[in-house]
Amino acid sequence: MIWLDYMFNYYDASRVIMYRENGELSRQTIDSERLRGVIFSCTVDAGASAYWSEISAVTTLDMLLKSGHISFIQYLERIPEGIIPRKNELIEQTKAELEKIQNERMTNNEGPQTDTPR
Repeated sequence: MIWLDYMFNYYDASRVIMYRENGELSRQTIDSERLRGVIFSCTVDAGASAYWSEISAVTTLDMLLKSGHISFIQYLERIPEGIIPRKNELIEQTKAELEKIQNERMTNNEGPQTDTPR
């Protein structure tokens, strides 16, 4: 691939690349000399269409969240990867906080909450 050839011949050791590992977006500096013999399986988003599609998705999600049509957890689960660092950790923390609130309400005899907090 042309872009791999470009990376191996023109990028220095300080260049950072993004990759997906275990469903999480990660970044790392590359040592092109060590990678020359590696077989790559690559996906490339060419052009601005992927960028504009991502902006459109985020804008739509923002409006749905602000108008109360989706919860914060639903928002986080649907936002494109790489926008919010440590997104899965934030989702788990938010779920734990909501569960704690539910348990406190049950303890205080307020009954279960009928709506999901937004």
